[in-house]
Amino acid sequence: MNRLKQALKERRMSAEELAQAVGMKGAAIRRYVRGEIQPTIELAARIAAALEMDEGELWGVASATSPATGRTVPVYGAAAAGLGEDISDVSSPLEYQPAPPPVRGAGYGVIVAGDSMSPRLTTADVVFASPGNPLRPGDLVVVQYKTKRGETLAIVKQFCSYSAEKLVLEQLNKAKKITLARADVLRVDRVVATHHH
Repeated sequence: MNRLKQALKERRMSAEELAQAVGMKGAAIRRYVRGEIQPTIELAARIAAALEMDEGELWGVASATSPATGRTVPVYGAAAAGLGEDISDVSSPLEYQPAPPPVRGAGYGVIVAGDSMSPRLTTADVVFASPGNPLRPGDLVVVQYKTKRGETLAIVKQFCSYSAEKLVLEQLNKAKKITLARADVLRVDRVVATHHH
């Protein structure tokens, strides 16, 4: 039995009650309960919060919890893109790791691939992002965006500026500016901790 189904049973909560708590329709939440699809980072956090559970425990990936916070956060895998942009499929976590102290709420980690952000980051470093932090030029950020094919990807870059039309980022190794249309950007979260490999 998957952990979400078990957690609902333990709490004597129906899928409909959970759906209501996270602002979804019952039919949609039942697909997660049956394990047919994986929730996004944000939804995984909302479901765990609604069930008053640690995300790592709920989504069935064992890990040691952080002594500082006693909680874990999902960590997503990365793949290097041909353009030298570090991208990651953010549909399902690879593992859960202890949350570094600055990571709050629906925080998460991303494993870096490629050397486009060297010397600040290198392959296999893990960056931890926390939603809701103010952004300043020069901050490292994890940007989730939709591609023309409809995939949700993430890149780890240095933040430059944000306007109504576009998000401007910078990569360090082979220095260049990267511009994404604001309409394609799903979220921009500031990196608040880094574990160097």
